[in-house]
Amino acid sequence: MIPTPSRRPRATPAGRCRSSRRSSRREAARSRYAHAAEDEAFFLLDGELEFLDGDRTFIAGPGSFVFIPRTRRHRFKNLGATDARALFLFTPAGPEDFFIEGGDDPEPGKRPVVWDMDRVMQVADIAERTGLTVLPETP
Repeated sequence: MIPTPSRRPRATPAGRCRSSRRSSRREAARSRYAHAAEDEAFFLLDGELEFLDGDRTFIAGPGSFVFIPRTRRHRFKNLGATDARALFLFTPAGPEDFFIEGGDDPEPGKRPVVWDMDRVMQVADIAERTGLTVLPETP
């Protein structure tokens, strides 16, 4: 499941980097995925997220910085008792267009909508165009 962004991403000149702030609901778990040509980094503002980085799984809390190199299989899921908030950074810019084009606009005072796989499949063409590959779940 994919949490939607809570703010529109902002790009640097020439698309070198883009950032956004997102919330992840407690029950939200993302599918494993990889970016073809972009690195992704996360700075946790509050809450806890479990990360998969390649074959390694770990917990990150407030103040943690997590860097995932391009092409590496990864995912995060919220196992904490509360929603988590994080800054997401992409370099170069590009993958965030998946959320801009296919995402739901945030509504003040409402929690983000959690996407299931049916919703992800509705925007599969955007995922392909932005270099996001959803990978099969493995034990």
